[in-house]
Amino acid sequence: MSIAAARHLEADQATVEKNHKQALERATYHSDLARRRYEEVDPSNRLVAAELAADIPSLWHSVDTLLIDKQHIIRELVEEVTVEVINTIERVRVTIRWTGGYESHHEIVRAVGKFDQLEFADNIRHRIVQMKRRGHTHQGVAEDLNALGYQSAQKSKFTKAIVRSLCRQFEAAGESCQAIGGYEDYWPLKLLGTRLSIPTSTLRNWLDRGWLCSVRSGERWVVWADEKELSRLTRLAEHQQGPSCRSVPPGLTTPGKPT
Repeated sequence: MSIAAARHLEADQATVEKNHKQALERATYHSDLARRRYEEVDPSNRLVAAELAADIPSLWHSVDTLLIDKQHIIRELVEEVTVEVINTIERVRVTIRWTGGYESHHEIVRAVGKFDQLEFADNIRHRIVQMKRRGHTHQGVAEDLNALGYQSAQKSKFTKAIVRSLCRQFEAAGESCQAIGGYEDYWPLKLLGTRLSIPTSTLRNWLDRGWLCSVRSGERWVVWADEKELSRLTRLAEHQQGPSCRSVPPGLTTPGKPT
């Protein structure tokens, strides 16, 4: 390495160290200022203390504040942090004792090791089994759970793979996740075709024409049909087996809806 290159490298390193030192000095100044202002407040005056605490988030989220600066801020402002897991579920209660004696209380969500540790595990299990028996796909179930605001044990959104794994777990425990034709009046196309003794292609044609009350589930369609709706579809199938020139009565092509 040439002498000029070495000097240039040393200059760059010095610049980086200088910038970091300045950022640290700014962080130290602001954290000390916030701490002094905080300690000047009577602990009983929670409202004022909360307003002063607003200085800290702005400093914390500043683009000039580095990780080491944040660690310094925490050491200056926080005396103790107490963490308590709530009933072994994913929710955690956190108590922070700040410099000056004020305590703030928070709840956070953690990743857990098992599905059964989720607070709403029973609700999620019921929804998965219900939708699978109706004929929904794993992807469709995952999208439904995410829309309802549930999270997996990994503290992430549900995916097709996670739902598939849970279905295997439920099946091993004796709870069927297989589609059941007519379960709560819902039918996968194949099972509905078997019930009406017509090919699935006919049902797809009716689907395209808007003659079925259906919902999309991943790459699959699930059709709603109670006894009254099954009667309409049976008559529609019988009508279409007649001469092709006959027009279809509107009453046979208008789908019913769940009540």
